[in-house]
Amino acid sequence: FFFQAEDGIRDAQESRGLGDVYKRQVAYLCDYVNESKVMKSLKSVKNKITDDGFYLLTKTLANNRTLSTLNLTQNYLTERSLDLLYQLLQYNKSLKIVYLNHNMMNSRNAKLRLKDFKGFGIVINAVSYTHLTLPTIYSVQI
Repeated sequence: FFFQAEDGIRDAQESRGLGDVYKRQVAYLCDYVNESKVMKSLKSVKNKITDDGFYLLTKTLANNRTLSTLNLTQNYLTERSLDLLYQLLQYNKSLKIVYLNHNMMNSRNAKLRLKDFKGFGIVINAVSYTHLTLPTIYSVQI
């Protein structure tokens, strides 16, 4: 399943950075993930998803048992989304690969935060350019 947003109207006051069009699309995406019993991979690239949108998605994924790969490359995610991902992984045991490359994360802060993910045994590609492999637990792009 590939979910690609189109440019839309943005209302900064009501949406806190996630335009009304994008809120509806993230809600649609969450509904689709909830209804799917076989989805193994979700790719939502260049959709302008913010931390608020990612929060909605993590609520949906907390009980999902089929999704193993999540690709949210080139969105508007910050280090706050890493905190949300950490919380998600407390409940979701099927997620094994997460792509968060080229978002709005501070490389240094993200690298420090990703050290907390060692115990989950998943692959996380995050931030931007140079690839760093951490002891078979996860990999980080900084």
